[in-house]
Amino acid sequence: MNNSWHKTSLAFIFHSSILQDVMKLASVTQALKDVDLDGELQHVRTLTSAVTTAWGVDWDEDYIARDLMQNFFDANRDRLSEVVIQDIDSHVVVSAPTRFQLERLFYLGSEKGDDDVGHYGEGFKVAATCLLRDHAVTPIAISGNDVAVLRISERTVADTKMCPIEYDFYRSSREVPGTVLVLPGCTRKCFGSAQR
Repeated sequence: MNNSWHKTSLAFIFHSSILQDVMKLASVTQALKDVDLDGELQHVRTLTSAVTTAWGVDWDEDYIARDLMQNFFDANRDRLSEVVIQDIDSHVVVSAPTRFQLERLFYLGSEKGDDDVGHYGEGFKVAATCLLRDHAVTPIAISGNDVAVLRISERTVADTKMCPIEYDFYRSSREVPGTVLVLPGCTRKCFGSAQR
């Protein structure tokens, strides 16, 4: 094999990967700027989940909105009037006063109480998968200075067309009180469902 060709190919792959990372970060930064939550983002890590685009779930906008809102209600039971849903520049933004450890979104399992809905930690993953796969909406969760962005991986699982869901974790220079979920480009239909 020609060594210079091999080095050029590796350099192209490396630079393509960097370019993809820059483009992903630019779209996240723009979405946060659109809803006045922009700050300098520093990448912390990326985790690849076992959830893929081939997961046999098919939630409509009502189910997605209901599950996402239920998580906010469970975490803010004593302050429900402070859970706010906004439509800002074609992005749905849900905010609440209670902070949340975003890393918990990645894992299955839950420590919810008996009065809470859901106990397995899979509802958010189903909602996020359907948003990403079926509606091209990239969920962005923010709590304090922590930011989690969910996306469909560019890589497929070996010998399949399945793409895993990836979680990009960032640290933001801008701190938000409580927790915010930004759904860039989310349809008014989805927003209307959440309002009910």
